[in-house]
Amino acid sequence: SYWKAYYQISKGLEVDTSQPDTAYFDFVQWEQTYIQSQEGQQDRQWWINQLQNMPQGINLPYDEVKSYEDVMGSGCEKFYIREQQLQQLKQLAAKQRVNFSTLLLAIFKVFIHKISQQNNLAVTTPVQGRPSEAFEDSMGCYINIIVTNTEVAPEETFENYLVQVRDNFIDG
Repeated sequence: SYWKAYYQISKGLEVDTSQPDTAYFDFVQWEQTYIQSQEGQQDRQWWINQLQNMPQGINLPYDEVKSYEDVMGSGCEKFYIREQQLQQLKQLAAKQRVNFSTLLLAIFKVFIHKISQQNNLAVTTPVQGRPSEAFEDSMGCYINIIVTNTEVAPEETFENYLVQVRDNFIDG
């Protein structure tokens, strides 16, 4: 594996290159077989059904091109979550039985709703990419992205919306 070779090189040892690491090629073969399988076709149809009402885009207030003078002072904003706020967020996640990243996703989607005034929001999130342990030690681009398409209902509580985001994420 890559890591074994790295370790050997770092220790000044000779690396055996007679047996190349083909795990990524094995993954590509696995993926092609999966896509053509009945399970792959069912999963594809499930995603088509899930995404059929997805918005075409999000109308962010900064999407139009502006002159240099109009953008002076704009840019990236940083903020920090203080320890007490972090603990409160973690407690909310535990109380609502969601993981912390799902809570942050729901907060982000509410933020996007507030600045875009759109209720139907789809956000992509990277998730674990290696489908089995056979591919754990190999090098390669193993990225899977899940789309959470949810409807923000301003009259609903945040807790109810959080459950919707959690359920949508788990279903994916």
